[in-house]
Amino acid sequence: MVAQRKVFEAAYLTSDSGYRRYGCIKLDGSNYGGSGGVYTFDMSSTTACDSRRCPTCFMVNTVYRHVHMTMLNCDKSDADTAFSSSTLTKYEFINLGNHMLTIKDATSGSGSQEPRDYQVPGIGSRGAVMTCYCIVGLGGGSQLACDSSYQPIHAIGGQSSLGFGKNCAKVSQSSELTLQLNNVACANRYCPTCFVLDTTDNSVSIILQYCSYYGGVEQTTTALVQYSFVNIGVNKAYVGDNVRTYAINQQGYGGNYMNCVCYNSLLMCDAPTSRLKSAETVAYARFPEGISVNGPTRFGDGSQVNVADTYMRYTATSPSTPRVEFYIAASRSLQITGQTGGGGKLHGTWTADNSVTTSDRRLKTDISPLQETLLLSSAGKTPEVADGLSPAQRIISQLRPVSFRYLAFGDRRYGFLADEVEEVMPDLVITENDENRTKKLMLHDFIALLVSGVQSQQQVLETISRRGEERQNATAARLSFLEQELERMRTDVSQLKAQTGKCWTNCTNGMSQAESDKASTTAV
Repeated sequence: MVAQRKVFEAAYLTSDSGYRRYGCIKLDGSNYGGSGGVYTFDMSSTTACDSRRCPTCFMVNTVYRHVHMTMLNCDKSDADTAFSSSTLTKYEFINLGNHMLTIKDATSGSGSQEPRDYQVPGIGSRGAVMTCYCIVGLGGGSQLACDSSYQPIHAIGGQSSLGFGKNCAKVSQSSELTLQLNNVACANRYCPTCFVLDTTDNSVSIILQYCSYYGGVEQTTTALVQYSFVNIGVNKAYVGDNVRTYAINQQGYGGNYMNCVCYNSLLMCDAPTSRLKSAETVAYARFPEGISVNGPTRFGDGSQVNVADTYMRYTATSPSTPRVEFYIAASRSLQITGQTGGGGKLHGTWTADNSVTTSDRRLKTDISPLQETLLLSSAGKTPEVADGLSPAQRIISQLRPVSFRYLAFGDRRYGFLADEVEEVMPDLVITENDENRTKKLMLHDFIALLVSGVQSQQQVLETISRRGEERQNATAARLSFLEQELERMRTDVSQLKAQTGKCWTNCTNGMSQAESDKASTTAV
């Protein structure tokens, strides 16, 4: 047989003293043995309130401090005594001040549950009036069930040991934790909608499956279920469903607290950084519109933009081309411009391990040999004029190499003056569209010009070499001919001498010695 339960409705008269069994008692911080705003009322006592039984309505003045009330044996009120039967007793708590009022139930008996704390905010705030009913639990214990609509304080309990009265589950395990919210996944209880992620020793990752369930009841597309997550450690935390994972920053940094709603078992959170669980390994921050930052911007753990004299700025002042400039220690180092085809400027001295220039034939048009192009641009001069130079050589001969120092830094450099180069070869000079109309040199074009000049010089050297060889060959042939003629003449002389000797012998035969000597003298 089920005992009948009756609702006892009191007509409230207010009083701060005396016997007001059915009224509403006022507490101002000094009545009924309160110590520092802490009160304990045993509703089974006949002397708990000014030597009388306590009513079921309490008006609490928290103007000067927070008040904490503990209600013992809420099922033993005056109503239960009056009717001598099981009743469902209604309690009212009203906060008349600006501080917080805390109501805690505490009972004894085999059926007692873990005490619960309810928060009642100050007057003028939502929830400043709280209604409770005293419910008799299993085994004879009793507890308050309140409609506290304002609950900024979430009592924390471990996810695997979550006790009654704890409405925020704490998770700290290093391995990924999957919670199926359609079952009792938190210490044989349905999980709350608040999670504290303790990343003090390691990163924490939780997956909420069936997040559309609340208290075992499926909402799916009929309602939204709200969730809250906070990271209280020094590592990152991750929260997701079966589709998307959201990243929560470490404590002390922005984005370490996240609110979500669940619709159709999918989380939608206000943290911008997320990744698709099946397709992405890195979480990215995605924003529906542009980002405006009014202050320093950090990259990673240390690098920062817009600090002291190191910053980045956007400039679009007429007549300058829109550009983004980077300043390091007050010196402009890099400029990215919005000119046609893109581009920018490097300021100061830059070092590179390698430099590569795009030069694919498929990206070019109107291709012509440089010498021909230079010839057409040299005011009708032919390659062979009085100076005997090719167009490239003629341009090179007019350039004036100089040494100099930049005004911005003192190292001595070597090169050319763009103003002078422009007079000789305008195509090698670019005039910036800035306030100073600064002139710049196309240094890569100098390479082609120098190569063309060297090629022209090489052609001259090859011609000279070829002519020298031809003359050398002709000289050698002539010398060979002369040597042959000389050898022939030597042979002829030798033969003539031989013939002359024979004739002399024949002619002197029969002459006296005196005649022979005279003939020899004459011959000589």
